[in-house]
Amino acid sequence: MGVLLCETTGALYTLSAQTTIGRSRGCAVRLDDRRVSGEHARLTWSGDRWLLLDLGSRNGTWIRSARLDAQQGEGIGVDARFHFGAPGEDWRLLDAGAPEPKARDIERGEIRTARSGVIHLPNAEAPELVICQDAAGRWLLEQVGGANDIRELRDLEQLTVSGRVWQLHIP
Repeated sequence: MGVLLCETTGALYTLSAQTTIGRSRGCAVRLDDRRVSGEHARLTWSGDRWLLLDLGSRNGTWIRSARLDAQQGEGIGVDARFHFGAPGEDWRLLDAGAPEPKARDIERGEIRTARSGVIHLPNAEAPELVICQDAAGRWLLEQVGGANDIRELRDLEQLTVSGRVWQLHIP
């Protein structure tokens, strides 16, 4: 599973298939630095590696002292070092493995990861929704005890379960 390390603070971030980095509240990795744009950069899983993409930031995204061209991704591997905006806070890709499917409670920050390829929401003890991957690789949603409506899901989709909003992170 992809893991990002802030070498300055020691903070670790588990990466989703698409992880946005910036100052905005909607970013998975929020940075409190005025040199960083609201949505500054994105780490994306391409199916076999991580791509770092600058989202047109004012002060740039830097790898090995070279500024990335806006909207052009660069493949990165384990121990790749980079920074956002300006030198100062150094980041490193600690683990370059594929992202794990999960659902994150937007308000509380709780995370439900897939176990044996299944995610239960709100939890495994009292599931209302079951999310699983079919043989074709699609992620499907089924309501427990309800109609047999099964539908396909997409990455970053939001689901409301028992009044809580969960965001899906599925590769």
